[in-house]
Formats: sequence, structure tokens, C-alpha cells
Amino acid sequence: MVDHSLREHSIYGFSGWHRWSNCPGSAQRCEGVEQTSSDAAAEGTWKHERVDEILRDVPRSDEPGGPYDTEDNWDQVNKVVEYVRDLVASCSIFTPADVWHEQRLSFDGVGSPEVFGTADLTIYDEDEKHLYMGDYKFGQVLVSPQGNGQLMMAASAAILELPIHPKLITLMILQPIGNNPFKLHTITKEELDAWEAEEMWPALQAAQQDGAPIVPGTEQCKYCPVKGNCPEQRQKNIDVFEDHQRVLKDDEYTDLLPQLDEMEQFIKAVREQALDFAKKGGNIKGYKLVQSVTHRKWLDESKAESWIARNTSLKVSDRRVTKLLSVPQMVKALKTEALDKKKWTAFDKYVFQPPGQIKLVPESDSGRPVDISNPILDGELI
Repeated sequence: MVDHSLREHSIYGFSGWHRWSNCPGSAQRCEGVEQTSSDAAAEGTWKHERVDEILRDVPRSDEPGGPYDTEDNWDQVNKVVEYVRDLVASCSIFTPADVWHEQRLSFDGVGSPEVFGTADLTIYDEDEKHLYMGDYKFGQVLVSPQGNGQLMMAASAAILELPIHPKLITLMILQPIGNNPFKLHTITKEELDAWEAEEMWPALQAAQQDGAPIVPGTEQCKYCPVKGNCPEQRQKNIDVFEDHQRVLKDDEYTDLLPQLDEMEQFIKAVREQALDFAKKGGNIKGYKLVQSVTHRKWLDESKAESWIARNTSLKVSDRRVTKLLSVPQMVKALKTEALDKKKWTAFDKYVFQPPGQIKLVPESDSGRPVDISNPILDGELI
């Protein structure tokens, strides 16, 4: 099993496509910069590694019982494993499919060894001449395979380095959340070749030039390791602020709102960098490090309750609080009851869904538009 923390990274790597293809200068500027992690990222890596171990049939590399060793996380892991196994089986009806896990792929064969990355899952169906490139995603931000540069770069490198000759390439985002956890998009080899020539190679050429331009933007700055410490991003935000120090006209909101997202990213990044600087011993005049207030917790709940039972007169009802499961938890529990439609209808009489908070989002957002002519009680509009 590949230790994700020890992976070699290319400044022109597949996973950074969305950044350096939109901001060519970011590739060289990010060289040698350590990518900070988060608890959410660590949890995603934990799931990723468990999927990889099960599919490879190798022993588990971590100690059971850790903070991410939960039922919900294992549900996600097992959904991905089951889907991949079914897919491999469907590709192996006549000839066993070729499968590569965590495969390092590069463009060394065409003179660009500095361009490389790791593909989570590569499956080749020789009978159908069909290549499947899969990327495991465990975050809450939904990802699409359509036009996915990371997967298309991986597919191009796979065709270059592996003993395969596909006519069709299916790009797969395996993200076990929501109503559509496994999203697929199929293209032809000719379409992939056209994308390489028209988009990938020109973007690489631009990123490799001396003095490649820095182009701040919401998408490319989102996961950039130097966000918050980028002069061009800072100046762009200052310009936006200076341009709008007055009452806005109606048509100006359309231009300004997307830029606010970028400004908020920048502000968050600066705060995170300042905190990291202070944690490492740096002195920021006028500021200090403090700890948030927390509440005491049981070291071992069962042992604590045993001690209380032996040494106090508190009854079980006095020392324990019971409450009804939440609606989603109850629905999950009732699935074992095989309730008929009539009972589910009766169950629904005891459930309501409060109105959501009113938000302003781009038209491309999947949410249903709010009818402002209708009152919404709790959700502001009345």
C-alpha cells in the first residue's frame, strides 16, 4: 500500500491541473512549498488508504479504533470497494481485466519526465478496448468527471506508459455521498487526443515558461498552497475594494459577487498563515495565542458509570438521558422493519422539514430558485 504522505509530487502534477492550467505561474511559485493539511483531508486520506488496502488484499496499515474508524466512514469505504469489484468483474467476462492501483504515471515517454502524477484506479478491458480512470473523492464538494483535467491527464499518461490501446476512455469520480455517488463520463481516444493537443500541452508550455503569469481566480486559488501570501491575489482584492466604495448599481452585483468569494478565500488563508506562524513561535504585535473553552469529558464512560453506580444512590434514570433518534437515524433503523407503504405514510405524519436559510448563489447552483412572492416563515422572506 502506498503511503500517501510519502508520495512524490510534480509541480505540473495531474491533481494540480485546475490550478496551474488557469494560473500558469502558480506551478513554479508553489515548488517546494509544503501543502498544509486539515482534519477533513486526513479523514479522506484514511478512507482512501482503506479502500486501497482492501482492493489490493493487503493487511491494514493503521491501528483500529482511531478517530476515523467509524461506521459512517466504513460505509463509504465499502460502497467504493463494492462498486470497483463489480466493475472489474463486468470487464472480465472473457479476458481478465488489467487493474492498477495507485499507479504512478508520467509523460517521460514524450520527453517530459517532470510531468507526472498518481492514478487512484486504472482498469483496462482488453475485449472492449475500454480504459477506466477512477479518482476517489471523499470530500463534501461534489466533483464531476466531465472535462476533468486531472483524470484526462492520467488517462493520457496511462496510454503512454501501460500496455493498453483503448478506443474508449471512461472518466470516473467515485464519491460515495449524495444521490449519484459514482459519476462516469465516456470519451473517445480521438477526443482525448484533441484535448491533449488543444488544452493540455499549451497549458504545460505556458506554465513552464520563465516568468509565467500569475492569474488569481476563485477556482485556481481555492487549494493553492501560497494563497494568502500571493502579491497578485492581494492586489486584485485591494482593487476590487477600491472600485466599490460607494452604493452599487443593480448590474454591478453580478460582477462583484464572484470576486467576494475570492476575497473570502484570501482572508481565510491569511488568518490560517498567521495562526501557523504564531504556533511556530512567531511574534505578531498586538496578538496572542489562546485556547478555546472546552467542557470536561469522560475518559471512559463505562468505568465512570460503574463507579457512580457503586458509590452513589443515583438511579439509571437519574444518570442517563434518553431521547428519540433523529429522523434520518430513525429511517435507517426502520429499514430492518420492512414497513409497508401505509405505515410509511403514517410515519410521515410525525415528520416535518423546516425551511432552509435563504442564500444568494450563482444560477449554475443545483438548488431550486425561491419564489419571493411566497412567504417563508422561518427562512426570512415574509
